[in-house]
Amino acid sequence: MKNLRRTLVLWLTLAFVLLSSGILTNSTQASSQATWASWHLRADFSQQQPRIMWTSFVGHDATVLDRLEYDITNKCKIPYLDFDGDYAIFDGNTRIVCNTPDFKSDVSQMAPHLIQAQFNKCECRIGGAPFWVSADVRLELGNNYDNPLFYKEKDAISLALPINNDLYAQTHLRLGGTDLSSTDWQGDPDGNRVWIGNGGEYFLAINKQMRWPIFMKSLFKGIGADFLLHILPEEHLGHWVEDSQSKPIVNPAAGDLGHPGDFQMKTEADTIVIGQDPRTDRYFHGMVRTLDIDPGCHGHY
Repeated sequence: MKNLRRTLVLWLTLAFVLLSSGILTNSTQASSQATWASWHLRADFSQQQPRIMWTSFVGHDATVLDRLEYDITNKCKIPYLDFDGDYAIFDGNTRIVCNTPDFKSDVSQMAPHLIQAQFNKCECRIGGAPFWVSADVRLELGNNYDNPLFYKEKDAISLALPINNDLYAQTHLRLGGTDLSSTDWQGDPDGNRVWIGNGGEYFLAINKQMRWPIFMKSLFKGIGADFLLHILPEEHLGHWVEDSQSKPIVNPAAGDLGHPGDFQMKTEADTIVIGQDPRTDRYFHGMVRTLDIDPGCHGHY
C-alpha cells in the first residue's frame, strides 16, 4: 500500500512539473502546427480615452492557436486629445507615437519553428494567413489632404486616406515598396468605415475567434460576406467602405485590388505613429474612433 501511495505521489508530481513547464499544454502542442504569425495593433478611442492594444498570435489555416496580448498605451506618447462623442479629434497637428513589443520574441515563445521567431526580417506572401487593416473615421472634407493615419517605421507599412476633389477619398496602403490605392469613394460627413484585407474565411473566422468588436456590419452579411467568401481570392487584397448608416458604398466589382506581391516584415521591436507620416511631415485631418492593423504573414526567407 505504501509503495502504491509513493508511486501515485511521484506520478502526480511529474504531471505537475510537466504541466507547469508547458510540455503537456494544449496550447504548446497546437502551436507546433502553426504555419503563420501576425501582430495586431488596435487603437480605440470610443470611450473618450485612448487605448492602444498589441496582440502577437500564431495560427494554422483560419484558426488561431496561441496569442500574447499587451496594453501598450503607457508605452505611447499621447498628446492631450479633444473628443467629439466617441471620436478623437486629429486636428492636423496631432500624432501618437508608440513603442511596440518584440514580435520575434513573442513568436519564439509560441511557435519557435516559424521564420518570424528566427530572423529580424522575413518575406511574407498574401494568402495562407489573415491580412487586414481598417479604420472608423470622420474625414475633414472640403480640402485635399494626404491624411496619413498609420506608419510603422522599420518596415514602412503605412495607411492613408487622401482626399481628392474635396468630397471624395481613396484608401492608400503601402507595403514596403508596393503601393495599393483604391478607387475614389464619397466621404460621409458623419463617418466612414474602411477595410482592406485578403479574401476567404480568414477575416471572418479569426475576427470571431479573437472577439474583436464588429464595426463594419455590411462586411459580415449579405453582399459583404459573399464578397469575402466567394468573390475575393484568398491571395488578393480587397477593399470595402461603408457610410455612417452601415451602407456599402464601394462596388464589389471594383473592390479587388489584386495580388500585391510579397512584402517584407521586420520582427524586431519597432515604433509606430498614428496621425502622421514622419517621412513627409503630413498629418491626418479628421476624427478617429478605431484603427486596426493586422499584417498576417505566411513567412519565408
